[in-house]
Amino acid sequence: MKDIKTIISCCLNDCEKDITSLKFIDGVDFIDIFPRSEEHKQLLDEEASQIADIIEQTDRGNFYIFHKPVETKFGVLKIFKIRKFDKTRLPWLAAPDFRMTDYSKFLKTYTHDNRFTYIEKPTYTGLEFKTKDSLIYFLDVPTTEYYNVK
Repeated sequence: MKDIKTIISCCLNDCEKDITSLKFIDGVDFIDIFPRSEEHKQLLDEEASQIADIIEQTDRGNFYIFHKPVETKFGVLKIFKIRKFDKTRLPWLAAPDFRMTDYSKFLKTYTHDNRFTYIEKPTYTGLEFKTKDSLIYFLDVPTTEYYNVK
């Protein structure tokens, strides 16, 4: 089973072709890691406790902030979540959120693109982008902003 940094790297490699084809992308903001099993979730949470601090515990998983941010091909990653095990997420290793240079232009450009689905949750709205290789989110309030992480 893969470790956190390997999952992040593999996920971003998997979505590179999709993300580089989109306009207004500024960089990675957050990543939601999908364990392969209950056991894998426990191992990931144990690993996370050594390289990060919990900033919120939720029913869907724990949010962490890295002790030392991770450099990626799409910028610095400061926050991640180890999601509860969910079989519906098995097609993907993880789902990154990306910041945009202009959220309203991004929304206007891609709202009617059939690769995107508009989502509305209690704390954010945005677009979900789903392909066989990628599950990516573009939110009106970036996760780092929501948690006030500079």
